[in-house]
Amino acid sequence: MTERLDAASRIALAAMLHDLGKFAERARPEDISGSEARLADHEQMYCPRKMAGSKFWYTHKHAAWTALALDAIEPLLPPLKGVAVPPFASWGEPGVEDSLINAAAMHHKPGTMLQWIIATGDRVASGFERSEWEKYNTAEDQPETGRNHYQARMLSLFEQIEAPKLDATSLRYRYPLVPLSPEGIIPRLREEVEPADNARAQREYRVLWDAFLDGLQRIPSSHRASLPL
Repeated sequence: MTERLDAASRIALAAMLHDLGKFAERARPEDISGSEARLADHEQMYCPRKMAGSKFWYTHKHAAWTALALDAIEPLLPPLKGVAVPPFASWGEPGVEDSLINAAAMHHKPGTMLQWIIATGDRVASGFERSEWEKYNTAEDQPETGRNHYQARMLSLFEQIEAPKLDATSLRYRYPLVPLSPEGIIPRLREEVEPADNARAQREYRVLWDAFLDGLQRIPSSHRASLPL
């Protein structure tokens, strides 16, 4: 039972971290974003490809960033590398498709059973019907608030109670990009919390990313080694 519980916990860990790339891509830490060639290789491997005539490009690039980010934080995770880690293959072996990193990052291009488990979990958790999932899986990452994905901040549902028919660009309030706290759950005026430039917007994500790494480092080794925990 312990082996089965550990295996299920590794699947859960891959599922929990499958969108880590959205966080990393917005924060752009130097140790991850430094190699354009490496990022390009990951885009080919993990991102859906679109074509128009002789031109092609990749969508859902956060999936490539998930692979890069998982590789970067691997020393801070439960042991996943260098030994058999059922149900996944050993991380880092050449030609291995069913590693935890691939299962997490291939959620937009699933091919194996383990990759499909993560992709299906993503679909179910989002409440997608099959047709809606296909539309989502082929769409570009593009917020509908008039800001790009670095600058856009979370909308408040409370404002929409009084004005349910307003589109996102007309709503005046956003949540600040800060850790969860009593102050942080109070929506503020859009111009106060939604940066108009990428540099400031990315700096806010970078502060959170650094705090995320610090939190991982402070997890006691005994806790980190306990997969169910």
